[in-house]
Amino acid sequence: MAPAPANSKEPEKNVAPKKAGYTPLESLDADAAPPPRWVLPAIMITVLTIGGWFIIQNLWETSKLEDCTMSGRKNCVAPIDTSQMGK
Repeated sequence: MAPAPANSKEPEKNVAPKKAGYTPLESLDADAAPPPRWVLPAIMITVLTIGGWFIIQNLWETSKLEDCTMSGRKNCVAPIDTSQMGK
């Protein structure tokens, strides 16, 4: 039997059969951006930084109050404005 011409419609023998739901890599969009893997770590770092800042501010205020009371002073807390209490 003679070899088939190059433009014949016979399937090639060395090609893997296509499976349902299978997309070969060649058909994927080469220009598509990869998923942003940095977003979740960036959000986590931001939340931890802001939370740490609030904790440090709270500890700083507590430290100043403790330093004031340990030195024997009694007016360590900011004075309360009582001028508007009776109105």
